[in-house]
Amino acid sequence: MLISRFSHHGHVHYGLVEPMSAFFRVISGSIFERFEITDQQVKKEEVTLLPPVTPRIIIGIGRNYRNHIAEIGESPPDRPAIFFKPSGSMIAHKQPILIPKWATRVDYEGELGVVIGKKMKNVNDADVPDHIFGCTCFNDVTERHIGSSGLINQDISKCCDTFGPCGPWISTDIDPDNTELKTIVNGKIVQHDTTANTVFDVKRIVSEISFFMTLLPGDLVITGTPGGIGPLQDGDIVEVDIEGIGRLSNPVQTEGKQTPDKDIRHA
Repeated sequence: MLISRFSHHGHVHYGLVEPMSAFFRVISGSIFERFEITDQQVKKEEVTLLPPVTPRIIIGIGRNYRNHIAEIGESPPDRPAIFFKPSGSMIAHKQPILIPKWATRVDYEGELGVVIGKKMKNVNDADVPDHIFGCTCFNDVTERHIGSSGLINQDISKCCDTFGPCGPWISTDIDPDNTELKTIVNGKIVQHDTTANTVFDVKRIVSEISFFMTLLPGDLVITGTPGGIGPLQDGDIVEVDIEGIGRLSNPVQTEGKQTPDKDIRHA
């Protein structure tokens, strides 16, 4: 099942996505509790897609794909390398990624996002699938200069407004540990791998996080990026395509603001 979240005539709805249909079928109730797929239909061309979830927190995992670890000259971590990304960085399918005027290099990082479906704390690996609602596409956009200038700047490099494209919707049916992921810039494939080539699978990642903090329905775990990271430029179109979900697409623009008086790259 594919589930979208959208705005239609000023109201926010969840909807069932039927790929060959020109309509979304409106869902009533909470997708994390009890919901019903109604007979109400809205035209896809009349809606504005929103990020498919509104997470309380976004938890990222660094250095999880083996070819990405090799390209940055690092070693695989002994346990999932956790960082955090603000939920306010999220944007939807087709919304623009804004490159800050002060940025030196802003990179794409195509990733699989895992949506938590049930409250979980201290959950063992084997029980994790019962707590996952579904998966979505995510682009963990990162300012590489700041991100490489010290551990304290890891989160800062990923926190800018618009640095969290997410969508276009959630799939409840895919195997998160065996699906194909591509990132495409201006029609060229720049990242191509399978989620089977990770150091830590989804069960291990989510279980590990749950032993540190309680996860709630709607929270989002992004599971790392494959090799092939690279910079984005004004005018680019960047897409994250995941088998069984769909394709998240975002234009790239330079932010139309003045450069700060202080050079924050070296702060």
